[in-house]
Amino acid sequence: MFGFGVVLAVTDWIQELATPGITPSVDTTRAPDSVLEDYRITLHAEDGQPRYHLTGPRLSHFPDDDSNLLDRPQLTVYASAHDPAWTVDAESGLLTAGAEELLLNGPVILERLPGPGRPPLRIDTRDLRIEPDNDLAETTQPVRITGENYVVDAVGARARLYDQGSLVELHSQVRGRHDPIDR
Repeated sequence: MFGFGVVLAVTDWIQELATPGITPSVDTTRAPDSVLEDYRITLHAEDGQPRYHLTGPRLSHFPDDDSNLLDRPQLTVYASAHDPAWTVDAESGLLTAGAEELLLNGPVILERLPGPGRPPLRIDTRDLRIEPDNDLAETTQPVRITGENYVVDAVGARARLYDQGSLVELHSQVRGRHDPIDR
C-alpha cells in the first residue's frame, strides 16, 4: 500500500512538471538534515552531575532554525540532592535552538519519584513548555495533580522541578479533594 502511494505521488509530480506554466513547490527548508533513532541525551550541571536525561525513539534535526522534532520524548529531571527526580512523558516535542525551550505537545505526564520525605506525585496535563536553564515548566491547559491521598484540578500551572522543593503554582479554577491517610 505504501509503495502504491509513493508511485501515485511521483506520477502527480511528473504530471505537474509536464504541465506548462506550473512549477511544483517543494518546501526543502523543513527537511531534516539528520535523524537519530533511539537517542539518549544527557545535560550535566556545573558540578558534573546529570541534570536532565532526554530519550526517545526518534529525533529529527532541522537546520533552518536549528530545532529538533522529538517523537515520544521521555525526560528525566535529576533534582538536587534533597529532592527526588521527575520523569516527563509526552507524545511529541520540539527542542528549540540551543535547548532554550522544550515544547511538549499533546498529553503530558509528569511524575515525581518517591524520595526521603517526598511521596510520589503525578501531574497530567497537555502542551507543556519547559525552560531547562530557568528550571521552569508551565502550561495554560487543564492540570490534574494526584498525590498519595489527594487530587487537585486546575487550569494552568507553573512548576519548579529542580532545586526548588518541587514547587507547583496553580493559576486558576483550583479544586481539590484531600482524604485522610489510613495508618
